[in-house]
Amino acid sequence: MDQDTLVFCEVIVSEDYFSTVVSKESRQTMKTQRCTAARKVRESNNSMTQQSELPAEDGRTKRTKRKASPDETHPRKRTKVSEPAPQNHHDGIICRLSERNLRGDREGQSSRKRKRSLDEDNTVSLLSSVDTSGESSNNLSDSCNTSQEDESKKAIVVAAGPDSKRMRRSYLRVTRMETKKETLKVTTKETKKEITKEIKKEIKKENKKKTMKETRKTTVKRTVKETQKGITTETVNKTVKETIKESKQDLGVDALRAEFQAKYDQQDLLGAGGCGSVFAGYRRADGLPVAIKYIPKELVLCKHVDKNGRQLSIEVAIMLKLEGTPAPVSLLDWYDLNQELILVMERPVPAMDLSDYIELNGGSLSEEKAKIILKQLVDAAKDLEERHIFHRDIKVENILIETGSDIPRVRLIDFGLGCFVKKGSRYRVFYGTADHVPPEWNSHYAYRAGTSTVWQMGVVLFDSLHGVVFETTKFLTKELKIKDKLSKDCQDFLKSCLTKAPNQRPTLDQLRLHPWLN
Repeated sequence: MDQDTLVFCEVIVSEDYFSTVVSKESRQTMKTQRCTAARKVRESNNSMTQQSELPAEDGRTKRTKRKASPDETHPRKRTKVSEPAPQNHHDGIICRLSERNLRGDREGQSSRKRKRSLDEDNTVSLLSSVDTSGESSNNLSDSCNTSQEDESKKAIVVAAGPDSKRMRRSYLRVTRMETKKETLKVTTKETKKEITKEIKKEIKKENKKKTMKETRKTTVKRTVKETQKGITTETVNKTVKETIKESKQDLGVDALRAEFQAKYDQQDLLGAGGCGSVFAGYRRADGLPVAIKYIPKELVLCKHVDKNGRQLSIEVAIMLKLEGTPAPVSLLDWYDLNQELILVMERPVPAMDLSDYIELNGGSLSEEKAKIILKQLVDAAKDLEERHIFHRDIKVENILIETGSDIPRVRLIDFGLGCFVKKGSRYRVFYGTADHVPPEWNSHYAYRAGTSTVWQMGVVLFDSLHGVVFETTKFLTKELKIKDKLSKDCQDFLKSCLTKAPNQRPTLDQLRLHPWLN
């Protein structure tokens, strides 16, 4: 490979090298190397000029003549070339720039490479001129690092050409990168501060939550222990009180039972129903016939609290309130024996319930007998209404008939499903016989005292006259009908009592004034 190609390759390598230099440190090193290379070229040129100016021995200056090589076909221009060999790669590059320009003119290189080489030569010459303006050669390295020379070099690089533009772009990129790094550092510091603040806040919140949870746990444990202690003491006290009460009650029950047995003598069973069983008996003191009714506490469905705060069975409360009235059976004594209730009532003799009385009369009663019974029954119901008592289960089984005289006498029994009535009250829980339920209960699931009592008057009369067990559903579906053989007044009385709409039924006062009863 000849020398020209070597120089061309080195120049290309130098261009790539200058284009790849980006960092600030490499740029400064390049500047210093260029300065030193230019200085060395300048010193070598000065030394050559001084040697050429020295006088020869014969009084004339010595000039070196160069012999033309036989291989060259074209004559070469004479140049002042006696430069020393480059000591550095960059020095060699700068020294060969002028040679490349000359050879390019000779060999016909492209105009683009020629311009590039001329630009580089101009930058070298300018840098050398800037370096020569210093005070001394020893302070050249120090002057290259000053701010004034940096500004002048920047201006020279801007005016140099395309390579200087590349250097400027690289410089701008580096500065942008540095500014980005600085901004990132600042932002990261601020974000770190904010993050640390948030973390501290969260830690405080978590600590507060933990403390709250711990305090809650401790308080819950303490309260549980205290409540357990309190519960244990309370339970102990309650159990003690209950045992004392039970013992007292046991003593009281035994004493009451002994008192009852000493006072009354129990005999045969008279009847049993959903509210208990009734036995015949008499009082030992005077032999008075009595009816002894046993009601288990489980079957005491309705209760009442009296003025003294005692909780009584509703049957006991009603019978105590009805004391002195003729229709209901009077209550003589009652005993609360903890597990059962004993009622001692008067027992009329001779007497039977209305169902047995109807069977005794051939399965049905005449209108005259039925009229006597219904008139007394309406008066008794009116008396209950005036005392604000609602029986709720008036039927042939709960009506007692005294047969000791020519005229049968009506007595009401079994007030276990009764209640005390308030004005305008409606009842949404049905107590009574399911077959005798009033129609308004089936349609609206509610009923009132007066209208349902009138319905029950019609049920009792229907059972007395027809000899058939009355059922509401069958009557409403016309499976059961009123007899045509009955008088018109009797039929009208039945129809008015058994009217489907409760607001179209007559009141008890209107029934008392009905023509059939008068």
